[in-house]
Amino acid sequence: MEALPSHAWLDDRIVPADAVRIAGDDPGLTIGDGLFETMRVVAGRVPALADHLARFEASRMALALPRPATDPAFAIAAVLAANPHLANDELGLRLTLTARPTLIVALRPLTTRDHQRRRGLELYTLAARRGESFLARHKTLAWSANSVQQRLHPRGASPAFEGLWLDPEGVVLEGTSTNLFALLDGVVHTTPTSAPILAGVSRAHVLAALEALRIPHREARFTRTELDCATAIVASNAILPVAPVLSLDGIETPIDRESEALHTILRRQLALG
Repeated sequence: MEALPSHAWLDDRIVPADAVRIAGDDPGLTIGDGLFETMRVVAGRVPALADHLARFEASRMALALPRPATDPAFAIAAVLAANPHLANDELGLRLTLTARPTLIVALRPLTTRDHQRRRGLELYTLAARRGESFLARHKTLAWSANSVQQRLHPRGASPAFEGLWLDPEGVVLEGTSTNLFALLDGVVHTTPTSAPILAGVSRAHVLAALEALRIPHREARFTRTELDCATAIVASNAILPVAPVLSLDGIETPIDRESEALHTILRRQLALG
């Protein structure tokens, strides 16, 4: 049996992992007023920790959330130190801040679903459309639009399911939990952050990898119709961190040398094996 985290952080102290509680009247619970950050832990270290914390702090300020009593970096270090039995494991870490403010840092083992998604995602266009959204640029606790759309979709129960958000004009925005990269006419395209999308930490690292490898790429808007012509689609987030999209609305995406090479070299460049 896989070891479980024994300790977490709550407000200003380490507590048993099963003792983390949030008050029933906390705004994070009652109206989703708060912020979270998802990270990956490898052998006791959080890759790109500084980038995650910088994005967290930028969003905290943009959302006018109060500063927590404890520096999140200190809380994360304390939680990692309090779980030495997990030092060699790969884990997920979630940093949460509510408007109260309540600060929580909790670890979790990677699930079977996590590992299945790393092998590839099934991308499905959502029936809903998303226009300009200030909150879409931040990882707020008001995340239910993504989970509701997944529950409503006929294929939403599949572990590999990933919803595709479009804007009202049919322009590709992002996945329900990922940023997307599409190989179109030999150039890797990804939606620019001027659109209402989350500026993913992994997204930035994929762009840096493409630059380092001199793979043609551009941040530019593209449509759902253009996506049908992609010879490869790759998704990124902190836990994946990169995974191929195996199908688009139930139709298998082309698996050729070009698409396999793109995914393989990105994983290697990002030191993912």
